[in-house]
Amino acid sequence: MSLTEHQQPKNPSSERTDSLLNLFIQSRQAFHSALSSSGTARFNISGNLQLERGKMTRTIKLLLISTLLIAGTSVVTTSATAQPGYGGPPPRITCSSNDGRRNWCDIGPSRDVRMARQISGSPCVRDSTWGVDRRGLWVDRGCRAEFIVGRGGPPPPPPARIVTCSSNDGRRNWCDIGPSRDVRLNRQISGSPCVRDSTWGLDRRGLWVDRGCRADFRVRY
Repeated sequence: MSLTEHQQPKNPSSERTDSLLNLFIQSRQAFHSALSSSGTARFNISGNLQLERGKMTRTIKLLLISTLLIAGTSVVTTSATAQPGYGGPPPRITCSSNDGRRNWCDIGPSRDVRMARQISGSPCVRDSTWGVDRRGLWVDRGCRAEFIVGRGGPPPPPPARIVTCSSNDGRRNWCDIGPSRDVRLNRQISGSPCVRDSTWGLDRRGLWVDRGCRADFRVRY
């Protein structure tokens, strides 16, 4: 019996079903046209598609290779933009030695730590009153400071202190500056001239002044 003999109005559900069926048939035809003659497909009434695999054509292979290359490029791009530790300020933590005792602060797996700002009156000197070991960041003997953990920007300049050194009675005198050899004349106090390598300088004993030189020196560590 033909459709012209019985004209019945279709409900919206039936129309959607017909549209989906037509779309599936068109997709199936397009897929068949891309396969080689050795690949065949059979579609039964129950809607099961049985495919006998054959050799793909060059076009299908190129499409698959292009898809894989595009997907791989997307993964690489995502990984590169998701790397931590770049593009933002590094974290800061405050670590304190309570009652003058050694205390450890958690910094995770990082061991890249530098002091940003000393808070305590007690000195915070690396490897003396603060440092890093397998347990994390430690502070000792009253040190309390703010520390930068991880990467981010150039390191701050090393801390400096002012040392006043005087040549008494015009004689050479040495002043203790520790292991540092980064010393600059900050302010001359004496009337006698302070000239580097003439009336003041550095040697293995430390900072020396001579012939009446008296001045404030800036020492960096």
